[in-house]
Amino acid sequence: AVVDRPEEIVAITFTRKAAGEMRDRILGALRRGADATPPQSPHEHDGWMLARAALERDAEFGWHLQDNPRRLRIETIDALNAWLARQLPVSSRLGAAPVISDDPGPAYRQAARDILLATGGKEPHAEHAAALLRHLGGRFSQAEDLLVAMLKSRDHWLGRIIRPGRMDPGELRATLDRALQHFVADELRRAEESLPEQGRAEIAAIITAAAENCPGLDWLACWQGHKDFPAPAAAELARWQAMAQVLLTGGGTWRKTLTKNEGFPPPAGASKARMIEILQDLAVTSDPAAVARGKELPVPAYDDQRWQILEHLLALLPVAAAALQVEFAARGESDYIGIARAALDALGAQEAPTDLALALDVRISHLLVDEFQDTSQGQVELLMRLTAGWAPGDGRSLFCVGDPMQSIYRFREADVGRFIRAQQYGIGDLPLEPLQLRVNFRSQAGLVAWVSDTFPRIFPAQDDMSLGAVRFSPSTAWKPALAGLPVHCVAVTARDFQAEAEAVRGII
Repeated sequence: AVVDRPEEIVAITFTRKAAGEMRDRILGALRRGADATPPQSPHEHDGWMLARAALERDAEFGWHLQDNPRRLRIETIDALNAWLARQLPVSSRLGAAPVISDDPGPAYRQAARDILLATGGKEPHAEHAAALLRHLGGRFSQAEDLLVAMLKSRDHWLGRIIRPGRMDPGELRATLDRALQHFVADELRRAEESLPEQGRAEIAAIITAAAENCPGLDWLACWQGHKDFPAPAAAELARWQAMAQVLLTGGGTWRKTLTKNEGFPPPAGASKARMIEILQDLAVTSDPAAVARGKELPVPAYDDQRWQILEHLLALLPVAAAALQVEFAARGESDYIGIARAALDALGAQEAPTDLALALDVRISHLLVDEFQDTSQGQVELLMRLTAGWAPGDGRSLFCVGDPMQSIYRFREADVGRFIRAQQYGIGDLPLEPLQLRVNFRSQAGLVAWVSDTFPRIFPAQDDMSLGAVRFSPSTAWKPALAGLPVHCVAVTARDFQAEAEAVRGII
């Protein structure tokens, strides 16, 4: 009702089926709007009024949307990427439009193999390939698998290691060290939160005493002279890992007893008895998983040997990505990441947009994104470039809808952390106003109440961007409760598929 052309509105979703359903809903609303009789329900009345306004605009400009629904720009994000890449085939580096491969694995593997076979040759990347193979003890298949895995996720790193103005090696190493330290600190913070606050000081005092009574346990020596509970900081990683070894079994469960191997040789006396009481309480109140993860955390800094192999990888990966592009071109194929990268190249950088980006800035006024919880980093970057220069109140709008509790596209590099980040900080320089849907229009009240009571214990207490974890969001039911229990739980032994099948047959 407010645009000069329907193509100024672009709606993006994930599947062709969803795009088709969205188009059908809009056309259905326009058909209802053509009826002069207003509907009775307030919700349907609002939709009818909006459709009437759109039809007036349609008649004014002669769009004939009901006869020409292809003017409604409703498409999948992959189709949008492909369209953008085709507009500027040279700057997108895509050339003729390729087919998106159903199985890009052979292309990944061939590109990786071509890179590794350069070892001993005169190509500039030969020494880096040789260094990688030496690091892996000459295991060619393992090096190949490593490069294949990196090529599958190249949208995570490609733009960072080949962009103009790259950091010098020293600055890059310091940046990656800080990232590693932040990662370790985040994990330790979760471990700290999993232990009851009132018992932490006592745990620390008992472990300190154990370390001082058993100087022969080298792994526990880091606790000597420290009676305070360790802070969730990378510098305290050794104490956290030693504490985890005291508290947890090798399988990651709370210990039921303690021996000299954990710093409690006989006669350990009251301190051992008290620690066993604490462990019994933890077994009831606390999940050991976060503390167990601390045992697996890496040293929070790159030593010279690790940094050297990382430098070789940083030099090798862009060459591997280029080899993959050549391989795809020979096959007349691409993958979703390749099409997405081509779309970004066609738009240019935010600070240096291409002619296509400048033209789209005029042609797109309203951008709507469905299932936003399933967007990847490359897709968020696409939205940033499409909305570069937009500002609140300038007549253009970005609308993103999604439910982070329903994220299912992890295999396509979706990360719920991006949803949380966009909710809090917006997309690029464009702030978003978060709105929370609090009414469930689909389920009866008994089921909504059961879910609202059960799921807060399954979901985390707080949102966590780095883990992609979201807290449960309760809702109010619109439909009344039905008679009887809303949910029937049937328990079978874990992984006993025969018993599960028989239980399902019995229910039917």
